Amino acid sequence: VVREAVSRELLVFGVDIAQYIHEKNLSLAPMEWDILSDIFFDVFQHELRNQWSAWVKEDDDTVRLEHALGMLSKFQNGPRFRPDLTESLDILSEEYASRTKDIGYETLARFLFSEKRIRCMEESDEDSDASNLTYVIENKVGLPISLVCLYILMGRRHNLEIRGCNWPGSFYARFHKNGRLYVVDCGAGGLVLEADELLRLQGPSREAAEAVLTLDIDAATMVRRVLSNLAFAYRREGETDCSLLMLDLLRALERSHRWGCHTA
Repeated sequence: VVREAVSRELLVFGVDIAQYIHEKNLSLAPMEWDILSDIFFDVFQHELRNQWSAWVKEDDDTVRLEHALGMLSKFQNGPRFRPDLTESLDILSEEYASRTKDIGYETLARFLFSEKRIRCMEESDEDSDASNLTYVIENKVGLPISLVCLYILMGRRHNLEIRGCNWPGSFYARFHKNGRLYVVDCGAGGLVLEADELLRLQGPSREAAEAVLTLDIDAATMVRRVLSNLAFAYRREGETDCSLLMLDLLRALERSHRWGCHTA
């Protein structure tokens, strides 16, 4: 009841608690962060719910992905200040451009996952932060799909068309170059393989593997997986309200897809 009353007042005044703490350079203990997150939960979830439908209306698929992940990151950051996702990506993109004269798929993968050492989180450590792309950029660790999303969004800034690949047991990126299909294992230091090379290793499963590699995965499909990962992670962490919120957003996405909103 107290949380709801405080949240209503904060919504009226439009307080940006993360910006305030950042500007005042306040240092808070972990328990204090937890208390703030609880107090402001309704504010953050209200903002996310109200704005959620906007991303599916974007014209460009990669813009849709960035818009959705940016809103999720802002919610996940809560009272903790981090630059928004677009700003974080722009800063990282400028660093990449300043460190290479050879802009391309391979050099971008090497920059992110070898030079910057952004890696996959150990399975035993996986948590909700691993799906927060601003956290991933800052802490250099995340889920395989988070690394792929980062690679896709960075690629867009340099006119590199990269797509996701729902490989069994993981998540890869893929791109076409000179008429050939390549696969990137972002969690293996940005390892780039020609698709035919990977398919040769599949033996009798080659046909099924080829279908997976060539299946086009759009932003809506990737966002669904991110939301599912978050719902599961929050439930495991005991954050029931957050888990239910992610499930609500997932259902809203399914409804918009059925109603024919532009998500492909």
